[in-house]
Order: sequence, then structure tokens, then C-alpha cells
Amino acid sequence: MTLEELNMLHPVGEIYQTVNTGFNPNNTWGGTWTADNTESVLVSQQTGNLFSAALGNVVGANTAVTNLPNHTHNASAAVEENGSTTWFTFNVAGTNGCYGAGTWSAAAKGGGGSHENRMRSKYVIRWVRTA
Repeated sequence: MTLEELNMLHPVGEIYQTVNTGFNPNNTWGGTWTADNTESVLVSQQTGNLFSAALGNVVGANTAVTNLPNHTHNASAAVEENGSTTWFTFNVAGTNGCYGAGTWSAAAKGGGGSHENRMRSKYVIRWVRTA
């Protein structure tokens, strides 16, 4: 294959994927190809959303409470006026309450468990033409 044909059929920047473990485009087609062994999923970039594209984040994904690290939410306050305690209102972790001065502590939340978050996958050998 001539360089002109290679550039037309497989331009620099192209990604080629195969399940053929013995295939190497450097030997078959020429040019310079680099194996991409990052075990990443290709996602098309949403216009104007460079943050998620750059970091590989899933926009809008939710995690169950059981998958959060075990942790607590604490709040404390003491407000006095003319020597007497003034009541305060709080909203921590969706629990509303009205208490006098002191310390409030919620029960620990989060199970610290792991979870599988991958979609069904088929592993391929991915090559990127770099020159």
C-alpha cells in the first residue's frame, strides 16, 4: 500500500479495533500505529461538555447509599441571647429537627461496599494511527 493510499484509507488519528490478536497494522498497512491498552470505553464528545469527555465521567450517574464509604454527618451549635439558649433549626442528610444548644449526630451512613458499574463488554485490540 502506498503512503497516499494509506493516508486516504487510514488517516492519522484513526482508531482501528479488531478481535484478531495477531493483527498489527504497522506490519500490514505501514505508517505508525500505537496500541491503546487503556481498557477504556469510547464515548463521543458532547458539544460543550469537555469536562466529562476529558475525565471519563458519567454524566447523571447515581450511586446507591450502600456503595458510599461509611461516614457520619455531624452538626453542633449554641446560640445564647440574654443568658438563655435560643433554639436552632437544621437540615442535615434530609433529617429536619429543631433542638436546643448542644451536639447533634446522625447514624453512620454508607455500606462501603463495592459494586459493578461496567456495561456488557467485548474486549478488542485497539490501535491508533499516530503518523
